[in-house]
Amino acid sequence: MHQLTALPFATVSALAFYLVLLAFCFPKMRKSFDAYCKDGDRTQLRGFDFLRGLAASLVALGHAYWFGHPCFDSAARFLPTIDCFAKPVGIFAVLSGFLIYKSVLSIKSIGGLKNYFLKRFFRIYPIYFVSVLICIAFSQYGLLSAAQGVQNLQRDIFMLHILPFSNGANPVYWSLYVEVAFYFALPLLVLGARKRNIVPLSFTLLAFLILLDTGDQYFGLWKFFVCGVIAAEISPKIGRWSLPVFIAGIAMVLYDFGGSSHDWIAALNIGYTHPSLDTLGLAFGTAMLVAALPNLQAVGKVLDLFPLRHLGTISYSIYLMHMLFYLAVFPSLGILKMVQVPCPDALAVGKLPALFLPLVMLPGALFWSLVCFVFVERPGILLGRYLTRGKSRVPDKLPVAPAKVQEPVSV
Repeated sequence: MHQLTALPFATVSALAFYLVLLAFCFPKMRKSFDAYCKDGDRTQLRGFDFLRGLAASLVALGHAYWFGHPCFDSAARFLPTIDCFAKPVGIFAVLSGFLIYKSVLSIKSIGGLKNYFLKRFFRIYPIYFVSVLICIAFSQYGLLSAAQGVQNLQRDIFMLHILPFSNGANPVYWSLYVEVAFYFALPLLVLGARKRNIVPLSFTLLAFLILLDTGDQYFGLWKFFVCGVIAAEISPKIGRWSLPVFIAGIAMVLYDFGGSSHDWIAALNIGYTHPSLDTLGLAFGTAMLVAALPNLQAVGKVLDLFPLRHLGTISYSIYLMHMLFYLAVFPSLGILKMVQVPCPDALAVGKLPALFLPLVMLPGALFWSLVCFVFVERPGILLGRYLTRGKSRVPDKLPVAPAKVQEPVSV
């Protein structure tokens, strides 16, 4: 009993999540959470939602293990690679590169370009803004002076950390800023070159990113997005080789989770050695995995079952909100930008059973991510869809549009 009451907020939140799972037994409840999954024709992209949700959940597990030290140290017994759970950020980036590239291919006019940016804004910003408000409520801008706190708040609200790249109040903001920059850069890449030039241009860009990489986390993440673009282009071409490519991709990703000693590409003196995140083996393995998946309909259908698909539906909320949930569980973490581990709350609780992390902490984070999705993220998605309906038919042609574009898959 002491183990369950040691972190009461986490326990109550986890119980609420399990009640929601029971509610999902009713079809009407399930339909209310499918806004993002059913946004467009996703029959060729089955399984991608689950992969996004899995990546976000692994990041949440890794952060709980690290920031909750020593409470969850015993979890390392059955999750020996948990200290590498920052790696799924790169997996998330490859998935974004694949999916956003498919979306950009549908831009054929000025109206289509406006449509693209409006959808991206209402997909990303509403829940991000709410997360900034929660940071205010948790005093995350109380740094060295009031003036500095106000400046940091302004930079977070308007995403000014993109130029130049820097961290926000929430530790996970850094990768979001790189992703937003990618959203702006990708249309320039696609619309500025004919489609037949995308693959050689992407490989050239990837080579430069590898050569110029010096270990900066912001710069290092870009190669994952480029690998996603390349995967989207080669996906229709691998045909009967899809299953072996898929298996090889999974094997490369799992091997990479073994730690820095498994960075086999860096061992060949290719690229920079990233000890915990931006390995080329992870980028290439994930690219192979996502390139093959659209061609494996049976695998996609299994991964697209509702409980698994729903994890991807709330993946963005999971990513933004899990650290704020942990801050509510461990208030003495203090200001997340200056956090010291271990914190007094975790020391007072001591070590908890190994299963407390996956069965209580993660479900608790998932519950509040679900709440944020229902009340903030989903309304934002629906508003963006409403504001952009029919706008893609605006006949203002883009002067730089490619002469021929393959039939796109909506994202």
